[in-house]
Amino acid sequence: MNFNEVSFEFAAGTVKQLPQSDIPEIVFSGHSNVGKSSLINKLVQRKALARVSAQPGKTATINFYRLRNCRFVDLPGYGYAKVSKAEKERWAGLVEGYLSSQRKIALIIQIIDIRHKPTKDDYDMLNFLYQCNAPFVIVLTKKDKLKKTAYEKRIEEVMDELQDYEGVELLPFSAVNGDGMDDEYEAEETDSNAFPSFGQYLAGLFSGLLIRVRGLGTPHSGETMEADEEDLGEEVKPAAASRYYGAHVQSLRLRFRIALILWLVLAYISLGVPATGMLRTIEVAAGMCLGLQLGILLLSLDVVTNAAVNLTRGRFGADSLAVLSCLLTSVDALAVMLQGFGSPHVPLCLISSFSLLGVLFASLLSARGLRKSLRVPAIGKKAYSVTAESELTERTITLIKSDRPVSGFVRRSEEAA
Repeated sequence: MNFNEVSFEFAAGTVKQLPQSDIPEIVFSGHSNVGKSSLINKLVQRKALARVSAQPGKTATINFYRLRNCRFVDLPGYGYAKVSKAEKERWAGLVEGYLSSQRKIALIIQIIDIRHKPTKDDYDMLNFLYQCNAPFVIVLTKKDKLKKTAYEKRIEEVMDELQDYEGVELLPFSAVNGDGMDDEYEAEETDSNAFPSFGQYLAGLFSGLLIRVRGLGTPHSGETMEADEEDLGEEVKPAAASRYYGAHVQSLRLRFRIALILWLVLAYISLGVPATGMLRTIEVAAGMCLGLQLGILLLSLDVVTNAAVNLTRGRFGADSLAVLSCLLTSVDALAVMLQGFGSPHVPLCLISSFSLLGVLFASLLSARGLRKSLRVPAIGKKAYSVTAESELTERTITLIKSDRPVSGFVRRSEEAA
């Protein structure tokens, strides 16, 4: 992302000097020397648009930078101990006056140094923004200062330190190497703490600003998700549901891998591969097949439970058929092991267990999909849709950005899965 047309516009030292708020404003806030100026310079691909000072607390004004369709607003850094009390009070009054005035604030980027625990001033600012329902994200700067293991450890600590701010996006970033700027967001499935790119987040916001600035209205459409007639109680929030399925994915992945190992041993026994010792006798082989299949059933206990519930309701699906086939082949294996009836033979546990393994893998994919889909409404506090209308103006297509409610999204996602 590259904002080519940008220039320094104005520096306001008092509330009365603030320029008119006629276009959307993206605000940068944070502790002194946290890297606000470096972040702005990196975003606009300039080396010295916003002056980077080695002395904390140097920025004593609100600096405005003009882009084509919006402004960047650099607030004075807070928390610098060597500034006089009177100067701190002036800064506080200036920032409070800006934030409390009727301005077109599209987003507040609250910047925190990822290497350190948030300070009291950071928490005060976060609480103010959260309680005011202000649109803000948290950018974790100076990512390049940490090695991979230290970075992963700090990410877990930061999530605990900021857990009270549910639904607020965390965006790691480095102004030195641009890490987190334009990277494609492809989170590893094994990493439940992966974050989207800050550059992509800001690019999406900037696209929305273009729609608003060009006069394409924001009509409110009727709700597309009606509440269920059945009273199911309070719906779980998307962020909490996403975390739940994230933990469920880890459990399912581990159980699937163990079940796959058991199935491979079962395949070795069932396919007549040369065996040694007691495995040569058909009764012992049948007993091994039975034990391995029961192990796979135990690892798939949630699938078995769900199949039992569906059977009691008269619903037959892949899970029900897989569990029934496992039960039938288990009875066959038990009969062969006890020499109960028929000629000695290797039970068909391999096929039935494979079908159950497929259902378990499908459950893993379903949980992954739910985790990812529920992250979408958890990222922001509002959801929008953009539609193209060709009948509003002659010979043109108008893009309309509309509010979309997220109530019922979790339940309908689970029903679809």
